[in-house]
Amino acid sequence: MRPDSFQRILISRLRFIGDVILTTPVIRAFRENFPTAKLSFLVEKENSPVLENNPDLNEILTFERNWSLIKQIKFIRHLRQKHFDLAVDFFCNPRSAYLTFLTNAKWRIGYDVRLRGRIYHQRVRVKEKVNAVESHLTLVSALGLSVPQDRTPRVFLSESEKIWAKNFLRQKGIEPGKLLIGLHPGASWPAKRWPKERFFDLATQFMKNCGAKIIWVIGPKEKDLSPFPHRGESERGQQESFLILQNFLLRQLAAVISQCDLFIANDGGPMHLACALGTPTLAIFGPSEPEIWFPYSFFKKYRVVVSQVPCRPCHQDFCPDKTLRCMTELSVGKIFNEAQEILQGTRKNFNY
Repeated sequence: MRPDSFQRILISRLRFIGDVILTTPVIRAFRENFPTAKLSFLVEKENSPVLENNPDLNEILTFERNWSLIKQIKFIRHLRQKHFDLAVDFFCNPRSAYLTFLTNAKWRIGYDVRLRGRIYHQRVRVKEKVNAVESHLTLVSALGLSVPQDRTPRVFLSESEKIWAKNFLRQKGIEPGKLLIGLHPGASWPAKRWPKERFFDLATQFMKNCGAKIIWVIGPKEKDLSPFPHRGESERGQQESFLILQNFLLRQLAAVISQCDLFIANDGGPMHLACALGTPTLAIFGPSEPEIWFPYSFFKKYRVVVSQVPCRPCHQDFCPDKTLRCMTELSVGKIFNEAQEILQGTRKNFNY
């Protein structure tokens, strides 16, 4: 395929934060194959910040699910006026398939899923147990294009965002060089959550044994995950070592995470964000498969922890037998030891 075959390309992945991040190697692939093409990315507005500042994208097109019918029609008209040569759908749910079809792109490609797969000119089947990045690159290969050697998902920060984060931390009493540990106890599925109390105990281990400062990340719908729900006397002494980030703008959150020496999180968007920023990351997996959803393990600074229980992976939002063994059998000591090994390999003069 000639480098000028497609000059107006639409990449579509509407949701979610982690899934959008996992499509970023695809952006790189299309840019390498079509250096002069205009690359557009269609994404839901709330997930679009992870694509900002990407040097290989020309524009980000944002869609909102709660738009009125009139707004949707106007947006579709706007898409059609782009005259795309190629539209690639990496989500392939009913809405993304519908939008891909209505772009009127000359060539549409997506996964071979149920009846809606018929709206694509080219449908691709993916082998089981292929990690998410390799699955996405299968669509690139199906077009006869080369795939990049560097397949690392990436989120790009500007220098001003990095400077803002350093200044923000300094204002909060965290000077450069201080051991900074980020923790995210949340997850979209209840079954993916390692107990909040264990995250708190883990934070205590880092504070007492390593003199660390803690960044505690709470999402917009995770108010129940505050580390200090009661504000009791016994908690006040520890609060000085905690910096709680709640309802932060996504780009600001990314900038702060980029300053962490280590980020420890359940399987979810913040975990992918940390990895894509290059922050050393320890991921805690329960019902889902790291073989698919953690395509970072070939780097020493990225590590995943799973419990070897016979019922996992079950892929369930809620634990079927309500024991949550895949999470509760992971001890604080186990996670702390894994974290130390990462820090010993990534942080100079780290001693415990």
